[in-house]
Parts: sequence; structure tokens; C-alpha cells
Amino acid sequence: MKYHLSWQEADTKEILPIKYQRTLEVPQYSVPGDLYVLFYPNHEVELIASPVEPGHANWAGREKAGALSACVARLSEKECRKHLPKYKFGSKEETAAMMREACTVKSIQESSDPEGNQAACNKLLNDCKDLWVINKKMCGLDYQE
Repeated sequence: MKYHLSWQEADTKEILPIKYQRTLEVPQYSVPGDLYVLFYPNHEVELIASPVEPGHANWAGREKAGALSACVARLSEKECRKHLPKYKFGSKEETAAMMREACTVKSIQESSDPEGNQAACNKLLNDCKDLWVINKKMCGLDYQE
């Protein structure tokens, strides 16, 4: 199986005009997981199919450090934290942050099914407070990051 990838480089001010393209072979895998595209200096690209994230002991990719550690090796921690996700992908903290964004009065009123969305938000809020192993303050819609 092949994966066609096209990208452009950017900095904080502009997207650079040069477009890059690669067709990469999807590596064989025995356990389902996520498909990761890793970009390296000199326009090198690595494609990894893995059930674990970078930084995990069983990570098969070239870069063995976690995302923040790998970034800080090249840039300042402040710069890295600006561009990396605040919460781990798939974590309850990330879900709570998305819930707070989706469950605002404005978001619910502007949705195609306000009643259904309100019910879904109520269920998420209750699950967050009652079931999730998380800082319970993060379950409040007024929680400030």
C-alpha cells in the first residue's frame, strides 16, 4: 500500500511557496494503530504505522524521544509548547477541552440539532464529573486553561 504526501513549509509569518511531494510505502504492521507522518530536516519524511506514540518504549520510528523532548532538542520549550497539543491525544483532558469548546451556549444554539447537542453535552458533563479520572475542575464549562 502506498501513501501520497504533499506539503509546504511554513514559519510563524508565512507559508513558503515551494511544494514537496513524496509517495511512501506504508510499512507492514501486525497490530492496528495510527499512521504517523514524521518530518525531518532536509525534507526527509518517515511513515510509521504504530499502536504506540513516539516516546513509547515500543516505538519503531527513527526519533525515539516524545514529541516535546524531540522539539526541545531543536527549539526552546516555550516555542515547542506553542505548537504542540496541550493534552495527550485521546486523553480525557483533551476530551474535556473539546467538550468545553463544543458545549458553549453559542455552539449548541448554532448547531443543526440544539436539543440533541444539549443532551449530549449534559451526558458528557456528567460522565466527566462522575466517571473520568481527571481533575474535576476541568469538567466545568467555565474552566480556564
